[in-house]
Amino acid sequence: TLAITDALIASVGGQTFAVPQSAVREVVGIEPAAIRGIEAGEVVPYRPMALPPVRLASAPGIAAANRDLSAP
Repeated sequence: TLAITDALIASVGGQTFAVPQSAVREVVGIEPAAIRGIEAGEVVPYRPMALPPVRLASAPGIAAANRDLSAP
């Protein structure tokens, strides 16, 4: 059986990931300067609240040798 679905494609650490569009509510562009460090990590102002950014390069299974260590 062949299934075709729309997906959001992201590449990091030499690996490619596909997230089904049905699992994506919204895609937001974030300027690096908008990321704020707090005691518990990082947050990004988003509408009336703050959300933690998810860094794919920090996800388990991404090869450490492929990470950009200059990124915050």
